[in-house]
Amino acid sequence: MTTPTLRFLALASLLALGAACSKSQPADPAKARAVIDKVFQAEMEHRNSHGNFWRDRQAKVDRGESMKFIGVDVGEATGFDVFFDPAVDGMDTTLVVRAEAQGGGAKIRCSQKAGDPKPTCS
Repeated sequence: MTTPTLRFLALASLLALGAACSKSQPADPAKARAVIDKVFQAEMEHRNSHGNFWRDRQAKVDRGESMKFIGVDVGEATGFDVFFDPAVDGMDTTLVVRAEAQGGGAKIRCSQKAGDPKPTCS
């Protein structure tokens, strides 16, 4: 083989390897649902001790903030962004958590009233 051909093959191999390594993991609804379940458990404990649900400053939940305040790593919801809807009433009786696949696709929406045993999801 000639030197230009070898260079081309080496470059093509590096590009293919880089593309394969840069692919993010696909959005996994089961992982997102598991994180949502952890969020609801932690939020119910937070509400019982603080009188309200914890919400981040913006709708999209920051991984570091959720770990700091409720002890849940929302980054475990691979391929999903996690959102908290704002309080619906002054008493903050219902928590709504959404997980949306990055780049579109799957969406999970769960809500739970403070006295309910588990969230309802769609």
